[in-house]
Amino acid sequence: MVYSGFILGLAVVLIGLAAYGEAQLSGFYSAQEVSARAQSASNIVATSKSLQDIYHALNYLKSSGHTNYDLKCSGVQDLLSKSTNAYDLFYGLSIGNSAQCGFKSDANFVSLARKELQGPALKSIAGGVLALKELGLLTTDEKTSALAALLSLSTADGTFRSRPDDSTSSVANVHSVLEALYALGGETGSELATDAFEKAFQLIPGSESDKNSVSDVLLVVPLSKLTDKKLRLVGPRLVTVAEELLALKYVDDIATQSKVYDGLKLVAAYKASPFYFALEKNTFDGRVAADHKLKVTVSSIVGENVAVEAVEVASIKAIGKEGNLFQGEKFVDGVLDLSSANLAAGRYLVQLGVSVAGRKPSPFQSFFVVTDQVVVNGVRFAVSDGGEEIAHADLQPVKKQNSLDLTTANVLNGDKLQVAFEVASEISPASTKKPHQATVRLSHRESGHSVSLNARKSAAAGANGALAYTATIALAEQAALFQHLSGEYTITIQVGDVSYAAPVEFVVGAVDLRFPAKQNVNLPLYAKSLLHTSDTTLKPLPEIKHVMRPPAKRASNFMATIFTTLVIAPVIALVGFIISLKPDFARFGSLFSLLALGSFALTLALYVGYWLSLKGVSFYETIKYLCFLTPVTMFLGSYCLSSVQALRMKEAAAAGKPKSE
Repeated sequence: MVYSGFILGLAVVLIGLAAYGEAQLSGFYSAQEVSARAQSASNIVATSKSLQDIYHALNYLKSSGHTNYDLKCSGVQDLLSKSTNAYDLFYGLSIGNSAQCGFKSDANFVSLARKELQGPALKSIAGGVLALKELGLLTTDEKTSALAALLSLSTADGTFRSRPDDSTSSVANVHSVLEALYALGGETGSELATDAFEKAFQLIPGSESDKNSVSDVLLVVPLSKLTDKKLRLVGPRLVTVAEELLALKYVDDIATQSKVYDGLKLVAAYKASPFYFALEKNTFDGRVAADHKLKVTVSSIVGENVAVEAVEVASIKAIGKEGNLFQGEKFVDGVLDLSSANLAAGRYLVQLGVSVAGRKPSPFQSFFVVTDQVVVNGVRFAVSDGGEEIAHADLQPVKKQNSLDLTTANVLNGDKLQVAFEVASEISPASTKKPHQATVRLSHRESGHSVSLNARKSAAAGANGALAYTATIALAEQAALFQHLSGEYTITIQVGDVSYAAPVEFVVGAVDLRFPAKQNVNLPLYAKSLLHTSDTTLKPLPEIKHVMRPPAKRASNFMATIFTTLVIAPVIALVGFIISLKPDFARFGSLFSLLALGSFALTLALYVGYWLSLKGVSFYETIKYLCFLTPVTMFLGSYCLSSVQALRMKEAAAAGKPKSE
């Protein structure tokens, strides 16, 4: 009842803290990360051939307060002179103005910017606006034209199409539009700007935009420039924006990094900006109780230290044990001394209430570990012949690492391996914390294949109260794990736990294991599937090489010539026969006759092309062409024969013959 009452009371305390607590971050942008990214940005400024990368790298350096970079105005001037689009022109001019390079306005720049402004693509329109704005030459008519063009590319969901003929839109285009609208007068500069601002705001992730299928947290940067007011990011939505910005800090792209850092600075400017809470130290050496002191650190999202006014303990308890070690204590000068508790090695749960200047108290939960130095000793080893296990006292002692003499164990003899060892704390062997893992590993020296088996804790304690472990390995039963690989194996004892200062490894020595060859048994499919090996293996399977059917043997040139002659001979005979008839081509003088001959020639050419497998006359293509040529040929042939018959009748009448003839 006492324990249940305490749990209920603790739950009430935590619920009360959570009711008025502040949101907390899972991480922050540390000063080390900012410095490393600034170094990368400096390298981009000095070496990059991309005006876009240089522009964003400079923006990052200025936002993060770094002024040590090497910008060569001559190099930027050279890149600017080679600009082929208005966006590069804007980047180059902006870099020049920012670095006071003194670039002179060029008629080619103005011509390129105005040409891009009249283009159909969104990028060219936005780039033209930005470039002309940078040049100070953007006219009222050009503003009106640009707004109309951007409006024609907008969609109902707040995104924009890249071109008028595009059927899809992109949230990435919203960035370009917002930048252009900022140059055109900001949020109140036009109805389009107001509408774009409201719709783009809904694309920022958070509770208000959960219904949207697309979102982009980086939109907070151009949106904040478009208005002179703070964006309405409150409560969970501000935390969501902060976490998604932090998730993007690992992206290598400098343009993304520049916007991420600007976005983080915007979040940090809010009074309700979430903080990152942490223990200054979460690992303590169990041998030095005087150093067991807790201190809470609070950081802003951009890594700035935040002053802590007060910290009160809700609960400090050992994981897996009942009862609180501390409850209700307050930190003195920001520190809680734990030395009086004589904390044993293990993992501890900490639940605190942290007060920050100007904020309500926040619940904070974390963990810390008290570590112990442990050793493995009392190692013993033996090979039993398959009968009863050898008594602990009769096992061969292994006093030094890797000192075991090579011993042979044979599966056919029913041999077993017995390993015994003790795990002891250097502080107090009798209070050694039970390790999370205590295993015996055997590694095949030739192939590298290894098998790890758990050791079991003995009921009887070891020397001075240390933890005793034993492992018995029946080789016949474990042959499949060893993959029937015979040869020398290295025996290693491995012990580890979160409360240990470091994992402990003890190399016992080598043993020669003998396994019989693996017998392949063809089991029925209901007992072993066809893919059993690929489903259960932990190593690459041998490559499957498919053997294709060899190509058919080509006939000799002699036989090929004979059969070619046999095929061509009838064609030659047919042509000779037609010539022997002495055809009168004068009868084919009409237009239909010539067209009919042309259709015959096309049909013949189509057959020849198909026979020779020429490109464009496959089987189905040949059928398609014949479906068109056949009726045309029949139509033209019919009129051709009619004209020939009419000519014959005319000649017969001229010769005085009756029409019947």
